[in-house]
Amino acid sequence: MQSCIVVDRQQTSRRELNRLHGSGLPLTTLHLPGFEGVTLPRPDGSAPVIGPGEPMPEPLELGPVRAAGWRPGGSQKPLVHVKMLVGGRVWIWENDYGFEEWHFTPLRTWMGSANWTSLAPFHLEFGLWSDDLALLERNQRFLLDALHFSQPLDSETAGPEPDLVHVDFDDDAFAEYYAEMDREDPER
Repeated sequence: MQSCIVVDRQQTSRRELNRLHGSGLPLTTLHLPGFEGVTLPRPDGSAPVIGPGEPMPEPLELGPVRAAGWRPGGSQKPLVHVKMLVGGRVWIWENDYGFEEWHFTPLRTWMGSANWTSLAPFHLEFGLWSDDLALLERNQRFLLDALHFSQPLDSETAGPEPDLVHVDFDDDAFAEYYAEMDREDPER
C-alpha cells in the first residue's frame, strides 16, 4: 500500500522513520487532488513553464516519509504536531476523451493524540475515527497542504523550504496558438 507521512523535522529518534522510509511504498502525486501540475523546480529554483504542445510534468514520488518544519537547534521553533490520517480508495476511470484519470476518494479520517509509537499503549491517549464528509474534506485539505509544505526526509535546509512548485502556463503562447488555429479554420 502506498503511503506518505509528514513528520516534524525535530525528531530526536529517526530509527523507525528511516526504516519506514527505506522499506515503505512511496505515495505518488498521481491521485492527489491539486497536484496535477506539481513538480520539482528548475535548477534556478523557478517553476517550469508549459506552452502549447508541451506535456504536463510526470507524477512525482513523494516518498513514504517526508519532513516539515524547522531543524533542531537555537531557539524553540514551532512543531508540526498534528496526528491525523485520511484513509480511502484509489481508483482509475477513463474520461470522455479516452484518458485515464486517477482519483482518491477519502473514506475515513483519524485524529487524536496517539502517535502510533511503541510506547503509545502505555500512555493515556485519545483517538477518533470519523466518516463525516465535511470533516473528511477539511482533513484531506489540511494533509494535502502539509504535503505541499513538506520536503524530502533527507533535506538539509534549516527551515521550511518546500521542494514542490506548481507549473506556470505560457498564456501568451496559448493565446497565439489558438488564434492561429482560428485563422486556419474559422468554422471551428
